[in-house]
Amino acid sequence: MNQKILVIDEDTLKHLLAKVDTLHDKLEENNKGNTLENYYLSSEEVQLLLKVSSRTLYTWRVEGKIKYSNLGNKILFRFEDVKAFVDSRLL
Repeated sequence: MNQKILVIDEDTLKHLLAKVDTLHDKLEENNKGNTLENYYLSSEEVQLLLKVSSRTLYTWRVEGKIKYSNLGNKILFRFEDVKAFVDSRLL
């Protein structure tokens, strides 16, 4: 791997940091009111989160144990439904 050292002056650094702060503020404003319950996860993300195989997740879907939605040819899971599924299995 070829690494280089980049030297920038203080004014340029301050300008870049101001832009990062502005971007951060815009992202926070756009996400205001959003919670994890409003997010959708892919099958792959749910498998990683729950540490299960694709076959296990498929079986749970077919048996109606976990709710999901179809968007075209993509299977999506609401975070809220995944959480409810996990909560229902806790002792």
